[in-house]
Amino acid sequence: EILLAGDTNHDGQLDLAEFIEYLRQHEKKLKLMFKRLDQNNDGTENLDCFLSNCQIDAYEIQNTLSTLGITITLKQAERILLR
Repeated sequence: EILLAGDTNHDGQLDLAEFIEYLRQHEKKLKLMFKRLDQNNDGTENLDCFLSNCQIDAYEIQNTLSTLGITITLKQAERILLR
């Protein structure tokens, strides 16, 4: 999905410039998702600290990524938490 949305010259590849532009376009959406996950409102951007402080579970990760158009399984979300 990222390839389809970010491949602005439609060459079937996502180069660095296209990827950066895709991220810029979605930065606001990502910030809103982060804010939604930041249950203790500490605004931390350190993922390890963020995960331990907010007690995010695999379902929350799966749901939040889904709203961004990224589909993952619960097992994949659990692996994210283990990192």
